[in-house]
Amino acid sequence: MGEDVAFLNIYAPNSSHERMSLWNQLIALCPTMDNWCVGGDFNMIERVKDRVGGSMVIVHGQELACWERFCFHLHILDAWTIDTFVRMQGSLLYSRSDRRGCGVNLS
Repeated sequence: MGEDVAFLNIYAPNSSHERMSLWNQLIALCPTMDNWCVGGDFNMIERVKDRVGGSMVIVHGQELACWERFCFHLHILDAWTIDTFVRMQGSLLYSRSDRRGCGVNLS
């Protein structure tokens, strides 16, 4: 018999304060279980190496604490950080590409 998997698609607000509220609400609403698949647009950069060009502002402070509590609660992590994660040939490291000004922003 297969294991249950819960899916969560997120479109997070641009505001740090509103994202903190979202992470806290999701902690309260989402049950703790072993298999979550979380995707979407988080509207934040977790690590500087996750961005090329544009603003290098990353999640920090209280928001980072809320985000880490959310990830811990759901037992989730970024698949790209796992060395054994299988990537399709030619897949992009960055999920968003946006041309602005003279350069290219990737995140």
